[in-house]
Amino acid sequence: LASGQIIAYQRALFRDLCLAYPGIAGLRVDWPEYPPYELDSIFMDFSSHAERAAERLGYSFAEIRGDAQQLYDWLHGGLTAADLDRCASAPESWPALVRQRFPALEAGLALKTALVEELLVGFRATLDEVGGDLRLWATSFPPPWSLVSGLDPARAARHVDALSVKLYGMHWSMMIRNYGEQLLRANPGLSSRSVAAALFGLLDVGQEPPSGDLSQVRYPDPDQPHLGSREVHLRKIKQAQDAAGDCPVIPLAHSYGPL
Repeated sequence: LASGQIIAYQRALFRDLCLAYPGIAGLRVDWPEYPPYELDSIFMDFSSHAERAAERLGYSFAEIRGDAQQLYDWLHGGLTAADLDRCASAPESWPALVRQRFPALEAGLALKTALVEELLVGFRATLDEVGGDLRLWATSFPPPWSLVSGLDPARAARHVDALSVKLYGMHWSMMIRNYGEQLLRANPGLSSRSVAAALFGLLDVGQEPPSGDLSQVRYPDPDQPHLGSREVHLRKIKQAQDAAGDCPVIPLAHSYGPL
């Protein structure tokens, strides 16, 4: 997201689409953020582009990179059963715990948020250049994933006409499975049940499988419900809408599962 060439390409694509389809009302941008599909992708972005952006925005890239590496090392060999129990029993305390242990991560998250906002500012400016009162609609991961994806609904709402949170429960199950399997490989002393309980609590996606085992968390068949109850969905929508203020938040869901 910090690459000047990629941003220039995206803005050129915006202009081209608007000129090619003059009747459109606007454009919807899918995931203008760092999608945290895999555990490793949560640790993006440490490219040379991001380093230059950090210097321009006044962040210490070396400190951010150092604390990010320490967090990665802790997750890959330093996790204990007590850590997981705390995460499962009091997931709301987990972000504060991580920030306390690795203080430069606060700046790392702020850098991501700034890069995402700059991207949206550029998209908005491009549509304004083309003219015609075109609308901009951005879709993103719901809380708490949005904390690490860089798309802060409050900041994004300044530049878009609508936001969406994606309630894609089949994605959630695969993301939890991916995170969990990686953590188990890196911390062989932990149990699958404790890892699953911690991830389900931290990410607020509903109840873990009756067996409590991570192996039962998988991509659902068409006749199986996706992760996330109605209550879970309402919480995530409300969290995003409260942050976005007057900017409408439009929830999106896949429809191939049962009603």
